[in-house]
Amino acid sequence: MENTTSLSITEVASEAGTTRVRVKQLQTLGLVEQQESGGFTSADVGRITVIDQLTSKGIPVEELARAVKQGAVSFSWFGGILPPPPGLRDETYGEMFNRTGISVELATKLFEVWGVAMPAMTARVREDDARLVEYLAGFLSFVEGEGNLLVEGTGYFGDNARRSAEAQIEFFRRRVIEPLADTGMKLQEVIEMINPVTASVIRPGVHELLWWLHRRHIDALNMQMLVQMVEAALEEAGVEVPRSDRQPAIVFVDLSGFTRQTDEKGDEEAAHLAARLSELVRAIVTRHQGRVVKFLGDGVMLHFVDPGDAVHGAHELIGKAREAGLPPARAGIDAGTLVLRDGDYFGRTVNVAARIADYA
Repeated sequence: MENTTSLSITEVASEAGTTRVRVKQLQTLGLVEQQESGGFTSADVGRITVIDQLTSKGIPVEELARAVKQGAVSFSWFGGILPPPPGLRDETYGEMFNRTGISVELATKLFEVWGVAMPAMTARVREDDARLVEYLAGFLSFVEGEGNLLVEGTGYFGDNARRSAEAQIEFFRRRVIEPLADTGMKLQEVIEMINPVTASVIRPGVHELLWWLHRRHIDALNMQMLVQMVEAALEEAGVEVPRSDRQPAIVFVDLSGFTRQTDEKGDEEAAHLAARLSELVRAIVTRHQGRVVKFLGDGVMLHFVDPGDAVHGAHELIGKAREAGLPPARAGIDAGTLVLRDGDYFGRTVNVAARIADYA
């Protein structure tokens, strides 16, 4: 499913991080081809990028070309597996940053904390990049040019998005692509089989799921924040607001003997145990009105609004871990004041819960 958006040789070289000379060399070798219109497509960007990564590992480009001609390897399937590219505007990144008032220094810092490669200032701007930068410029104007607020307020998205993407790709490779390849299918046959569902179902479905999840969590947390703010305003106005004596709780759960088992059985066993623990945790914690703060390899950090729910949830999790054949689980729980920052919790309550788990 080739995307037909036409790119010039200069544009395809820029997006692939290479030169016009290199693109012409790959054309001569038959590894990339111009369309009837005389242009290239976004799929060619993917082809060139993969070819350059292979040659950087010491594989001669001529050998790649020979393998393609013999039918042993194919790069024809990139058009379906890559998402449709955004359009390109008639301005460069340098011109866009100048127009929006965002300095190259700030833009570079943002791209760094997001974990995304900074584009060349002379390259034409992607449509989605331009829309994002225009929103950022609006926020920057609102905070009167305080760029550090942008960095601090968006930095955590980069790491979380990267981990989510890594997990998604690893799952797709392990549970879809490799089982099909194990049946004897060639890579091109596998890709041609999954491309239609990737393009029409999986990619748009994942996009919708991510937005839906973010929206649901934001809605719930917004409501919680607004209630707390109104309560504070009422108290300042002299209205008595009933308070619960119970404080939120942090729970640490980890698996005893995890390191020993993985030393004996290897990294695959470690990944298998961690995945099974993750499945148990998500189901049980949600049932007890808690949430996962973060996974820690052989364990997990959890947050509960009510410490009673924390105790019941931890107790069930320990029992279910045993039933699932996992190493013995242990838990540490403490309730008290918490500091929330960048999606994580800090403070004495967290430290005490962690120490209790260690003692257990």
